[in-house]
Amino acid sequence: MSSEKSKRSHFLEPIFKLLRVSQWAGPANANQKLLNAGLVVVLMISYVAWVLHGESLIRDTDRTRREISELNAELAFEKSKLMQESRQSRIVQKVTPMGLRDYRNEQPPVKVVLPTKKPVQPE
Repeated sequence: MSSEKSKRSHFLEPIFKLLRVSQWAGPANANQKLLNAGLVVVLMISYVAWVLHGESLIRDTDRTRREISELNAELAFEKSKLMQESRQSRIVQKVTPMGLRDYRNEQPPVKVVLPTKKPVQPE
């Protein structure tokens, strides 16, 4: 565990030296204070930008969700309209002016009965 800790400190050590983190609590020269203040400002600006970007993503997601629900409603309407138009009675009404007619209604359906053969019983 101590090796992991030393690796972490080894990794962050150059950053701490650059920012002189050890001097933040104590006296520091004016350039270091200016650098630290600039770093804080950059971090604040990046945080605000990140939050605004997240809010815009939420707005885009909500807008897309609304559009999808509208498209689903339109799809259901068009499906019902298509089903109504594809009923046999509506089709017959539309093709009658063209000279076509429905022959299925002229004769009632006929039930086809196949004669069944009785099995031969052994005597």
